[in-house]
Amino acid sequence: MDDLDSQHENHNNHKINSTKTNTLYNWRIYHPYEDVEERVCVEVNAWRGLLYRWRFIIPHDYKGIVKWGVGKSGTGILNDSIKSKIQNGPVKMINGPTVLWFGGNESLSTELSAYLVFEGEPPDYISFGQAREVDGPPYEMEGITMGNNTHHHP
Repeated sequence: MDDLDSQHENHNNHKINSTKTNTLYNWRIYHPYEDVEERVCVEVNAWRGLLYRWRFIIPHDYKGIVKWGVGKSGTGILNDSIKSKIQNGPVKMINGPTVLWFGGNESLSTELSAYLVFEGEPPDYISFGQAREVDGPPYEMEGITMGNNTHHHP
């Protein structure tokens, strides 16, 4: 998995884009979000093609999630009415941490993104992946860490 922390450039519009990195997914970070300094929005979408059965993965004990959903790519605007919404956890990963995973079965693309908004202290990591089954857990995950966190993400 790639850690994007040190590879981003902060642009004037507070978007951080991973277009110069070698990643599975296109990540964008919005901070501050909705004019709230302590709020951050993470956007993930496809570089090309479709992403089926998408999932976010966070530490099981993280309590700062404000909302999550889908929306037009590059806008930072999300809709929390997700088709085939799915959530699970806490789940102990094989040889890994205990996590919560959640997402949808609506396909993401270059035009439609998944969004996760949190407030306050960031989670140790946020991972993202796709599931093989409609109601299944994610596999082939990629993740990011926030701030000075050195925690290894799943």
